[in-house]
Amino acid sequence: MFAVDEEPHVLLVVAAYACTKMEVGTIDLLRVDEAELTRFGDVAPIQGTTPVTSANALHRALDWTSDDLVRLVDHLLVAHRQSTRYAPRQVLRAVIGLDPTDVQEGEHRDWVLSQRSEESARRSVR
Repeated sequence: MFAVDEEPHVLLVVAAYACTKMEVGTIDLLRVDEAELTRFGDVAPIQGTTPVTSANALHRALDWTSDDLVRLVDHLLVAHRQSTRYAPRQVLRAVIGLDPTDVQEGEHRDWVLSQRSEESARRSVR
């Protein structure tokens, strides 16, 4: 789980998920306000493990019992909460918008650079 308040942070999380899998596909995110979450249990900052450093700072942990999780899920279902779907084109835009120096060196950074390069080539053909 990530703590995000603004759309640029949401796109950073989308890019971080894509980077982790090194795949530009559909990503569904369920947004829940932190104030809403704290009604069910503690929300604690924790260092994330994605290859995107700035996204890792937004990572949060829920040290909850299974009953707490069930109560949250029930609440979200009653509220008809739905996830937001990010289509592959939106995911690609988020990935190419990353600062490559914010991505771990090695295969993940190389993947981001290759996505930028391929998108640049596609644009130049149009």
